[in-house]
Amino acid sequence: MGQLHFFFFPMMAQGHMIPTLDMAKLVACRGVKATIITTPLNEYVFSKAIERNKHLGIEIDIRLIKFPAVENGLPEECERLDLIPSDDKLPNFFKAVAMMQEPLEQLIEECRPTVLSLICFRIGAGVGSMQWNRSASEGVKREAIAKAIKRVMVSEETEGFRSRAKAYKEMARQAIEEGGSSYTGLTTLLEDISSYSSTGH
Repeated sequence: MGQLHFFFFPMMAQGHMIPTLDMAKLVACRGVKATIITTPLNEYVFSKAIERNKHLGIEIDIRLIKFPAVENGLPEECERLDLIPSDDKLPNFFKAVAMMQEPLEQLIEECRPTVLSLICFRIGAGVGSMQWNRSASEGVKREAIAKAIKRVMVSEETEGFRSRAKAYKEMARQAIEEGGSSYTGLTTLLEDISSYSSTGH
């Protein structure tokens, strides 16, 4: 069995792409081939960090798939959720995403990765909730956002938030270091995948 090869294909949104880069770095540090699949206008999100990591001996590849924005009634440079001009264009965006299936399948056929990771995080901000298929009348109100920001930035609770954030940052750092829970978990995952792959499944 050859080298393990992970494909990472994040949802085209900032909150999905940055964690994807972090995960690709974690597996690449372990000698696993990591490839991030994205669209041409989103390549810049990854390229600087990937170049920096090459100097550290961490190799991550990028493969591009054309995003069919114009074909689905979107502006030409609308390749990320935050670039959608209005909520009524969300169905167009997801239709364009669905049209990426065939080029993705061709890329998988060409490269034969060991693992394909489709990444779509759902992270709450504590300011309200809404259904994924929003209409113009739904959504988090401006007042709720302002209240949450004020609570985090300039309230009596601010120092507590900062202390917890620092503690979580330190816990995360320790977890990915050798001997940490995430380090051990990733080692086990990679060993299991390698073992499974070598038996011809």
